Amino acid sequence: MIICVIKDSLVESYHVPVFCANAAVAIRIFATECNRAAADNLIFTNRGDFDLLKIGEYYEESGTIIPCDPVIVTGK
Repeated sequence: MIICVIKDSLVESYHVPVFCANAAVAIRIFATECNRAAADNLIFTNRGDFDLLKIGEYYEESGTIIPCDPVIVTGK
């Protein structure tokens, strides 16, 4: 599994990490949120401010987390 976070580049902060089976699943989750029209959804109203980053990998068999330098999966 990969560990991803959404980064808000305007305020230089990160959302809570999510664990996804692979990058395609992470992109689907991010795209769904980007397209969820709601007044309280900052990602929808300010799409250009957010990127999806991979920050590590999680191995279910061993419970091991291996961090990595943040890598953009998708964004702006």
